[in-house]
Amino acid sequence: MQLPRRRGFTLIELLVVIAIIAILAAMLLPALAKAKAQAWRAQCMSNHKQLALTWTLYHDDNDGRLPSNVRGNPPAGSGLNWVESTVHGATPGFIDPNALMDMKRAGFAPYLKTLEIYRCPAERTVYAVGTRRVPKLRSYSMNDYINGGPQQFAPVPPVTFYKRNSEFAKPADLFVFIEVEPISICYTPFEIPVSNSQSYFTAPGALHDRKSGVLSFADGHSESRRWRRPVLRVSTSSLASNPHPVPSDPQDVSYIRARAHHLMTP
Repeated sequence: MQLPRRRGFTLIELLVVIAIIAILAAMLLPALAKAKAQAWRAQCMSNHKQLALTWTLYHDDNDGRLPSNVRGNPPAGSGLNWVESTVHGATPGFIDPNALMDMKRAGFAPYLKTLEIYRCPAERTVYAVGTRRVPKLRSYSMNDYINGGPQQFAPVPPVTFYKRNSEFAKPADLFVFIEVEPISICYTPFEIPVSNSQSYFTAPGALHDRKSGVLSFADGHSESRRWRRPVLRVSTSSLASNPHPVPSDPQDVSYIRARAHHLMTP
């Protein structure tokens, strides 16, 4: 007996199926990208909460004294910086895990054992070190007025540097950590412009949707902020050697200044 002949797909039918799959993929990819971005933002906010908790544990265990947050080596008797400070680029503070995890080099090391907490999941900076490619380890800096020093912008009295937690008048309105633009981040303090028209030394980060960054506050909460003038520059040889200062928007600077110190006039 002659078996019935099986009919396969025609070329046109195959092309129609491929076109339908392509259309569905085009519809799904933006949704997937948005979901991924939202997951990264949620993880970044969680990182900030962990950092804020670590900062709280530190000053609770040290009679209210805040961890050091200066550019270079802390003054004698003031303890270690919360992590080892550094200049920008492939320097120890950004590529050496011990700069964040060694108890002889970082004040947070006894409390925080997870290296990934210091890095925003949207951070993609990788340094070439010899034949290796090394990811940058830190994406966040601390408000300079929280036990920092008069390095780039000296505060205008009556504003001064917080030294103890008892000095906080409005913890819910005082930011502690801020996500920083990958190119301009360097030392541990995020230095605060003294007027709304002043440029940044280091710029707030815009790693989320290229528009917003995350901050955490002294009461432990974190929030995302969409900047009017987000800064996310492409690295060049000239920026690599000196990425400072950074253009700013007066309303963005006002937001930061108003949350940098309870005596600050935005």
